[in-house]
Amino acid sequence: MARIRKGLLLLLTQVVVSAQNFPAVSHRGWRVLEVSVAAGAGVGDRDRRFLRSLEGRRGIDLLRQDAARGVVEIAVPSEVVEEVTAELKEKNMTTKTVVDDLAQIMNEKSTRLRALAAGEATFARFMTYEEIVSYIESLPQKYPDRVQLRIAGLSEENRPIYVLVIASPRASADEPVIVVDGGAHAREWVSPAAALYLLSRLLESPALARGLEWRVLPLLNPDGYVYSWTHDRLWRKNRAKFEGEDCIGVDLNRNFDYAWGGPDSSPDPCASMHMGRQPFSERESRAVRDVVLEGNRTQVYVTLHSYGQEIIFPWVSSFTFHQNHERMSQLGEGMARAIEANDGTKFRVGNGKSFLYSFGGTSIDWAAGAAGVPLVFAVELRDLKHFIIPDDLIQHAVEDVWVSMKYVAMEVTEAEDSATRGTERPVSELVESPSEKVEESSIASYTENDIEAGEGAKTTVNPDIQRDEIISGQPSTSPAPDVYESEITTAHTAVVHNDLSPTDIHGVRKDSIKKPTLWKIVVS
Repeated sequence: MARIRKGLLLLLTQVVVSAQNFPAVSHRGWRVLEVSVAAGAGVGDRDRRFLRSLEGRRGIDLLRQDAARGVVEIAVPSEVVEEVTAELKEKNMTTKTVVDDLAQIMNEKSTRLRALAAGEATFARFMTYEEIVSYIESLPQKYPDRVQLRIAGLSEENRPIYVLVIASPRASADEPVIVVDGGAHAREWVSPAAALYLLSRLLESPALARGLEWRVLPLLNPDGYVYSWTHDRLWRKNRAKFEGEDCIGVDLNRNFDYAWGGPDSSPDPCASMHMGRQPFSERESRAVRDVVLEGNRTQVYVTLHSYGQEIIFPWVSSFTFHQNHERMSQLGEGMARAIEANDGTKFRVGNGKSFLYSFGGTSIDWAAGAAGVPLVFAVELRDLKHFIIPDDLIQHAVEDVWVSMKYVAMEVTEAEDSATRGTERPVSELVESPSEKVEESSIASYTENDIEAGEGAKTTVNPDIQRDEIISGQPSTSPAPDVYESEITTAHTAVVHNDLSPTDIHGVRKDSIKKPTLWKIVVS
């Protein structure tokens, strides 16, 4: 393990040195504005499209949308605050300042009571990337019979994407699987913190691994996480680079192969919600895909985000009902009750229609629609103000995830026990829908809100999804790129000195896309 850590630290040093070419972003004088838009399904779409267009033209950052309340929260650079507010006023969009100076909130640094020893974790402050890696790597030594540390893939900057597998030592090969991922969006620091806390509590609670297998990806976007610490606190995407483009990064939660290119995603690499060049173009989204599909046993998939205190289930790419809507609604309400019973905090529960959200290419719609996972949720963690939460809320936020996932685990095992006894249990099926033809077009020929996207780059876009109205999500017909052995780089094999062993994925559902072999690298 010392050899692994030494190699990782060397790799991290190289990455940090190379990252110094990017200037740090100051948010001094930035304001967070709450902008009123027309409430209701579809009626505020024009206002929201205009706000998204400001990302490229004015450098603003969309933080959160609440279509049910008819508000969008945006962070506005100091140099364009007056210009943007005047432009919004001209369009009859009223604004309210909710944060006067974003830098003041960001500069309220965590109180570091003490430095963490190797392999230690804390939830009194946010942990650095190095501290997270140290803690993750220590778990197989602390719990050798209960947890396996694997690497599901490598990030763009060759950081490992860890997955920890927790199961009973006597687990059977057909036990249901619960997959949880955190940290898809770099700036949402409470998300990986919650995933790490869930890991720690699961390992302290062996009973919750009986009859279940847990697969937890605590930090899906390590490159973006590091960048949000060192350069830009508002960074959302990964750090993928594009030939001929100055802008960097893909929104991982717009890169999945279901309704890809649909609502609230963009082909423009400069947009914070850039969907990538094709579905599963990113190593990080492919890692989630492979972990979910391995063994074809995943019964629950949960992705952790922030903020807003919401529990969301499919569909979010359209305002229609999933065939397993009732069961997911019941389970989501149960998760919310568990959180409220713990400390009185309320979470809203619903699907895209409930919240009037519509996003294309998300992991939850892919899991429900292409992977056929019966129970799928996105949890938007605390709080209701913004995702830069104070240190004294971290423990509360991570407890929310623990108590809600404990409830989910008990519900799943009870359902499995009922099935074993021959009693009737809900059967989840996919909503079948015909595929739509996908055409390849140039980004340069596609405009969003009258703003020309990046020139010369190619992408696969469904032209029907580019219409203003919301269309039911359909799986893309373009094949996902495979993960090849060549992607395991020399730098990485020097860090992880175990042998690579390919494990075929058998029994993939007939409606899923063709899947690659999942390379499992077990660190012991």
